[in-house]
Amino acid sequence: MIIDLALYSGVDVDVSGVDDAELETVVCLADCHPEGLENDDGVIEHFNLVMYFEECPEEGVIPLGNPLDSPVKKVVSSKSVLMSAENPSGFKLEDLLQQLQVEVNAKHQKILSDDSDISRRVQANNLKILECLAEAERLQRDSYAQLAEIAPDAGPEGKARIGGE
Repeated sequence: MIIDLALYSGVDVDVSGVDDAELETVVCLADCHPEGLENDDGVIEHFNLVMYFEECPEEGVIPLGNPLDSPVKKVVSSKSVLMSAENPSGFKLEDLLQQLQVEVNAKHQKILSDDSDISRRVQANNLKILECLAEAERLQRDSYAQLAEIAPDAGPEGKARIGGE
Protein backbone atom coordinates (compact mmCIF):
# COMPACT_ATOMS: atom_id res chain seq x y z
CA MET A 1 0.00 0.00 0.00
CA ILE A 2 1.18 3.49 -0.74
CA ILE A 3 1.16 4.52 2.92
CA ASP A 4 3.42 1.56 3.77
CA LEU A 5 5.80 2.50 0.98
CA ALA A 6 5.99 6.08 2.18
CA LEU A 7 6.56 5.12 5.81
CA TYR A 8 9.10 2.43 4.85
CA SER A 9 10.96 5.01 2.78
CA GLY A 10 11.25 7.25 5.83
CA VAL A 11 8.84 9.88 4.55
CA ASP A 12 6.87 11.73 7.21
CA VAL A 13 3.26 11.48 6.12
CA ASP A 14 0.45 13.70 7.29
CA VAL A 15 -2.64 11.59 6.60
CA SER A 16 -5.11 14.04 8.06
CA GLY A 17 -7.79 14.73 5.48
CA VAL A 18 -6.76 11.81 3.29
CA ASP A 19 -9.42 9.21 2.53
CA ASP A 20 -8.60 5.74 3.93
CA ALA A 21 -9.24 4.19 0.51
CA GLU A 22 -6.50 6.34 -1.00
CA LEU A 23 -4.05 5.19 1.67
CA GLU A 24 -4.87 1.59 0.85
CA THR A 25 -4.04 1.92 -2.84
CA VAL A 26 -1.80 -0.99 -3.80
CA VAL A 27 1.48 -0.02 -5.42
CA CYS A 28 3.95 -2.30 -7.14
CA LEU A 29 7.71 -1.86 -7.21
CA ALA A 30 9.86 -2.85 -10.15
CA ASP A 31 13.38 -2.37 -11.46
CA CYS A 32 13.67 0.70 -13.65
CA HIS A 33 13.77 -0.08 -17.38
CA PRO A 34 17.42 -0.44 -18.49
CA GLU A 35 16.95 2.40 -20.99
CA GLY A 36 15.80 4.74 -18.20
CA LEU A 37 12.90 7.19 -18.08
CA GLU A 38 12.42 10.47 -19.86
CA ASN A 39 11.93 13.38 -17.45
CA ASP A 40 9.82 16.50 -18.09
CA ASP A 41 12.76 18.14 -19.88
CA GLY A 42 13.17 15.21 -22.27
CA VAL A 43 16.34 13.99 -20.56
CA ILE A 44 16.77 10.25 -19.96
CA GLU A 45 17.38 9.44 -16.29
CA HIS A 46 18.12 6.12 -14.61
CA PHE A 47 16.72 4.91 -11.27
CA ASN A 48 17.07 1.76 -9.20
CA LEU A 49 13.34 1.34 -8.69
CA VAL A 50 10.06 2.62 -10.01
CA MET A 51 6.53 2.21 -8.70
CA TYR A 52 3.18 1.94 -10.40
CA PHE A 53 -0.39 1.61 -9.23
CA GLU A 54 -1.66 -1.97 -9.39
CA GLU A 55 -5.14 -0.88 -10.47
CA CYS A 56 -3.91 1.19 -13.41
CA PRO A 57 -0.43 0.19 -14.67
CA GLU A 58 -1.20 1.91 -17.97
CA GLU A 59 -0.78 5.24 -16.15
CA GLY A 60 2.96 4.64 -16.22
CA VAL A 61 5.65 4.46 -13.58
CA ILE A 62 6.91 6.88 -10.97
CA PRO A 63 10.64 6.86 -10.31
CA LEU A 64 11.73 6.34 -6.71
CA GLY A 65 14.67 8.19 -5.28
CA ASN A 66 17.15 10.45 -6.98
CA PRO A 67 18.40 9.78 -10.51
CA LEU A 68 21.53 7.64 -10.76
CA ASP A 69 24.70 8.79 -12.50
CA SER A 70 24.58 5.76 -14.79
CA PRO A 71 22.27 2.81 -15.45
CA VAL A 72 22.28 -0.02 -12.91
CA LYS A 73 24.16 -3.05 -14.15
CA LYS A 74 22.17 -6.18 -13.42
CA VAL A 75 24.26 -9.25 -12.68
CA VAL A 76 21.27 -11.54 -12.90
CA SER A 77 21.78 -14.31 -15.41
CA SER A 78 19.81 -17.36 -16.37
CA LYS A 79 23.06 -19.34 -16.14
CA SER A 80 23.82 -20.72 -12.71
CA VAL A 81 27.05 -19.60 -11.07
CA LEU A 82 27.13 -22.02 -8.12
CA MET A 83 28.32 -25.60 -8.39
CA SER A 84 25.45 -28.06 -8.51
CA ALA A 85 24.34 -31.24 -10.24
CA GLU A 86 23.03 -29.02 -13.05
CA ASN A 87 26.25 -26.95 -13.11
CA PRO A 88 29.15 -29.22 -12.06
CA SER A 89 31.73 -26.71 -13.29
CA GLY A 90 30.28 -23.90 -11.17
CA PHE A 91 31.89 -22.25 -8.20
CA LYS A 92 31.65 -23.31 -4.58
CA LEU A 93 29.80 -20.67 -2.57
CA GLU A 94 32.56 -20.44 0.02
CA ASP A 95 35.13 -19.79 -2.71
CA LEU A 96 33.03 -17.00 -4.24
CA LEU A 97 32.51 -15.41 -0.83
CA GLN A 98 36.24 -15.55 -0.15
CA GLN A 99 37.04 -13.98 -3.54
CA LEU A 100 34.49 -11.22 -2.94
CA GLN A 101 36.18 -10.43 0.38
CA VAL A 102 39.56 -10.16 -1.35
CA GLU A 103 38.16 -7.80 -4.00
CA VAL A 104 36.16 -5.61 -1.60
CA ASN A 105 39.19 -5.36 0.69
CA ALA A 106 41.40 -4.34 -2.25
CA LYS A 107 38.96 -1.55 -3.15
CA HIS A 108 38.77 -0.58 0.53
CA GLN A 109 42.57 -0.29 0.80
CA LYS A 110 42.64 2.17 -2.10
CA ILE A 111 40.51 4.74 -0.26
CA LEU A 112 42.03 4.54 3.23
CA SER A 113 44.12 7.67 2.72
CA ASP A 114 41.03 9.77 1.91
CA ASP A 115 39.76 11.43 5.10
CA SER A 116 36.67 13.06 3.58
CA ASP A 117 33.31 12.42 5.24
CA ILE A 118 32.00 10.47 2.28
CA SER A 119 35.13 8.33 2.13
CA ARG A 120 34.83 7.55 5.84
CA ARG A 121 31.19 6.50 5.34
CA VAL A 122 32.16 4.32 2.37
CA GLN A 123 34.98 2.82 4.43
CA ALA A 124 32.56 2.03 7.25
CA ASN A 125 30.17 0.42 4.75
CA ASN A 126 33.03 -1.60 3.26
CA LEU A 127 33.94 -2.93 6.70
CA LYS A 128 30.32 -3.95 7.33
CA ILE A 129 30.16 -5.63 3.92
CA LEU A 130 33.39 -7.50 4.69
CA GLU A 131 31.94 -8.63 8.02
CA CYS A 132 28.78 -9.90 6.30
CA LEU A 133 30.76 -11.73 3.63
CA ALA A 134 33.01 -13.30 6.27
CA GLU A 135 29.97 -14.41 8.28
CA ALA A 136 28.34 -15.87 5.16
CA GLU A 137 31.54 -17.76 4.38
CA ARG A 138 31.73 -19.04 7.98
CA LEU A 139 28.12 -20.25 7.80
CA GLN A 140 28.73 -21.99 4.47
CA ARG A 141 31.85 -23.72 5.80
CA ASP A 142 29.88 -24.76 8.90
CA SER A 143 27.18 -26.26 6.66
CA TYR A 144 29.88 -28.09 4.73
CA ALA A 145 31.25 -29.52 8.01
CA GLN A 146 27.74 -30.58 9.08
CA LEU A 147 27.24 -32.39 5.77
CA ALA A 148 30.62 -34.09 6.15
CA GLU A 149 29.30 -35.73 9.32
CA ILE A 150 26.66 -37.50 7.21
CA ALA A 151 28.94 -38.69 4.43
CA PRO A 152 31.96 -37.60 2.40
CA ASP A 153 31.33 -35.09 -0.38
CA ALA A 154 30.49 -37.02 -3.56
CA GLY A 155 30.89 -33.94 -5.71
CA PRO A 156 28.29 -32.06 -7.69
CA GLU A 157 27.22 -35.10 -9.67
CA GLY A 158 27.18 -37.46 -6.70
CA LYS A 159 24.33 -38.48 -4.41
CA ALA A 160 22.89 -35.64 -2.30
CA ARG A 161 23.50 -36.04 1.43
CA ILE A 162 20.29 -34.29 2.45
CA GLY A 163 17.05 -33.32 0.76
CA GLY A 164 16.95 -36.15 -1.75
CA GLU A 165 17.97 -35.24 -5.24
